[in-house]
Amino acid sequence: MQGATGEHPVVQDWWATILKDFAVPNVHVFNVLVPWGEFFVGLGLILGGVTTFAALMGMVMNYAYLFSGTISTNPQLILLTIFIVVAGYNAGKIGLDFWLSKIVAIRR
Repeated sequence: MQGATGEHPVVQDWWATILKDFAVPNVHVFNVLVPWGEFFVGLGLILGGVTTFAALMGMVMNYAYLFSGTISTNPQLILLTIFIVVAGYNAGKIGLDFWLSKIVAIRR
């Protein structure tokens, strides 16, 4: 796998193995899951619904991009996501999380 060999590999060997043995053979599944995942993470963050979970899933996707050798703005986005996760304590004060917590409380 390109980027996983040489004197200064960009992709760690363990991640290259996962990509080669799992992701590439199932690329048709990932071609559907990644865009849907990005859509639902964005929707959850914009609407304020399941904010902490959406932020964590965004971090998981972002780390997968970083592990794969993509840099761009990903480190800054992970730092911002950490702030969202920490601020998740306040999730539920406004936005969709407020109403979802009321529905869950009623059903208990």
